[in-house]
Amino acid sequence: MKNFGFTMAEVLITIGIIGVVAAITIPLLMQNSNSKKFTTQFKKSLSTLNQAAIGAQAQYDLDYSLLTQINDDDTCKSNTLAGGQYNFCGLFNNTLAGHTYLGKYGNVKGANLFSPYSADMKSFSVENFLFFSFADGAIVAFNPNAKGCGVGVGNVITTAMLSDKLANCIGFIDINGPTPPNKEVQCAEVPTIIVANKTCRVTNGSMGDIFPVVFHDGAVEPATNASLAAFLGGNGKEEYELTEEEKLAKRRQFDKWEPQVITTPMSEADCNAKKESLGLQYCREGGNDYFAAAAEKCGGVQNLPTEDDLYELAKKVYGESNCNDSTQRCDGTPDFSQLPESFSGLGSSWYSLWSGSDTSARSARSRHFHSSDSYRSTNGRNFSSFRVVCVGDLE
Repeated sequence: MKNFGFTMAEVLITIGIIGVVAAITIPLLMQNSNSKKFTTQFKKSLSTLNQAAIGAQAQYDLDYSLLTQINDDDTCKSNTLAGGQYNFCGLFNNTLAGHTYLGKYGNVKGANLFSPYSADMKSFSVENFLFFSFADGAIVAFNPNAKGCGVGVGNVITTAMLSDKLANCIGFIDINGPTPPNKEVQCAEVPTIIVANKTCRVTNGSMGDIFPVVFHDGAVEPATNASLAAFLGGNGKEEYELTEEEKLAKRRQFDKWEPQVITTPMSEADCNAKKESLGLQYCREGGNDYFAAAAEKCGGVQNLPTEDDLYELAKKVYGESNCNDSTQRCDGTPDFSQLPESFSGLGSSWYSLWSGSDTSARSARSRHFHSSDSYRSTNGRNFSSFRVVCVGDLE
């Protein structure tokens, strides 16, 4: 009778594979867990500070805009607002739940472990900041010169305000004190900037435990696009609303476009069934609808280039000096090497591309790229030789 089992080599190989997988996945799981924990704690700390501001308004008729005195170590050790000590320390000492005054930056245990901060935070001389801790160990730090931090009711904070009127009103929350990683939250793909009005995505790798904030009027808010991204999106899956210019630039990243060849047209019945979901206005009578098939290939007409998008593409191929913005026509010899390599999959050195405009049941708008010119046109939806590039849902 034979006994079957694993050899020592097989066992060792299996253990090795498990070890490699664990080495890859466990740090990722820990990063994701930390990101969620940091986000939750940041929201909690921000809420605590805002509750203190509400308490100051209710009990003392004060807010950050009405604080007139700068802060120093001696007054911060005091537990009173008496004698006109209308400053941050007086407000915190009387309204911040479970607080402890820690002192100046150099006196805080483990302060040397705090991150070097971003270029923006460096400009605020954080080594001069004063520190309070919450009952849960989180830390809030602020500029000793902070006073009169107000923008007025209904006014939106701007970059100019944060570099001028509110420059001394910017501080930070470290949600776990001197405990590592002591890293400021950053944007994953664009620079982190003071004032949260630009797109930003915070990922597990760019998440930190230090969040810049701005004190103003009766509120405390995130002071950078990264800290606001963390507050709104948690793990960074949410992005802020882009400006129209940013949306346009993003749509016209030609290297992100996906060229496609349409080989099978759509029937009239299929088109009518999918018309609404694809954003189509019409379906070709009798079927044989290559334009509708192109829209389906890209996930809807919104993911096809507009006529203006295709004109910008033509200017890249034929050269801006050879194109007329009034007629959107280009003349001259095309240089298709200006296109991303993925466009080579379209086949011949010239072609016609559908735009996202279906003008009638019989036709749709397109742009031709010929050997001597490029122009927009209206063509039958049954033209099988036309190509399509999918812009994607970039907005």
